[in-house]
Amino acid sequence: MSTRIKEAEAGRAGNPISNREGILSGKAGLTDRPSAGSAAARTGAKGPAPSAMIGRSIEVELRKILAQFKYRALPVLIALAPLALLLLNRMEGGIVRFSAENLPFTLLSLAAYILLPLAACMLAADLFAGERERGELKIPLTRPVSRAALAVGKIGAIVLYQAGMLGILLVLSLAAAVLSGAGIGELNLPGILGAYALTLLPAAVITALAALASTLARSATSGFMLGVALIAVMIGAGLLFPAAAPLLAADYMTLYKTIIGSQVAYVQLGLGAGILLGWGAILTAAQLLVFDGKEV
Repeated sequence: MSTRIKEAEAGRAGNPISNREGILSGKAGLTDRPSAGSAAARTGAKGPAPSAMIGRSIEVELRKILAQFKYRALPVLIALAPLALLLLNRMEGGIVRFSAENLPFTLLSLAAYILLPLAACMLAADLFAGERERGELKIPLTRPVSRAALAVGKIGAIVLYQAGMLGILLVLSLAAAVLSGAGIGELNLPGILGAYALTLLPAAVITALAALASTLARSATSGFMLGVALIAVMIGAGLLFPAAAPLLAADYMTLYKTIIGSQVAYVQLGLGAGILLGWGAILTAAQLLVFDGKEV
């Protein structure tokens, strides 16, 4: 037995290269395989990027919106507006008469002043005050998402929903204009498309105002009513104080009118867009501050 042990030791001592290779390969195996725990710790410590949190929040909130029947039915009700105007326009001796070429702009004005603000107030009331009232606002905060990202995601989801509403209204208004006798060549398609897209900017500002109102409110009902009241105050302030109207967001709810004339009013367009962006930043910052300090 002692002889065999001595031979084995002598064999290992006589082959130092294989010994070194075995040691080096063992060390390489230890260093080349990072532990899953350390990688997970590094990932968890870093956390998801703010853009990823906002994008995920927008996706989740938009699904929640579309899961409710009333928000699936609302675009259907909006689709009735072009049909109603088409029927009124075709009635003999009708009181309401519209130019077929201007029908898309007529419907857009209705959406800018009534449909989009009401939809913003309804959605903000449900997603902020309503969820807090029902205790549902705590659920998304258990995920790796900040309060700011959650609030911005909710506002973004509302704006995307409004964009969908405008898209439906755009298609149906063009169809109603053609059925009313307007030819495709007679329609200012670039102006119409630009006007509908530009209307999203004041709609986003109104959404930020509605979100602030809903965050301040205690219930969904009071959040909706407060949002409508603040929008009315914003519009009324421009009427009561004409000198200050150019500095108020309500004066630019129909900003699209700057691009549908014979010439684009670039000065008014730039001024209006800048004022709307400023009001949007102020209202969003105020909403984030209130939302961050609000108990859920």
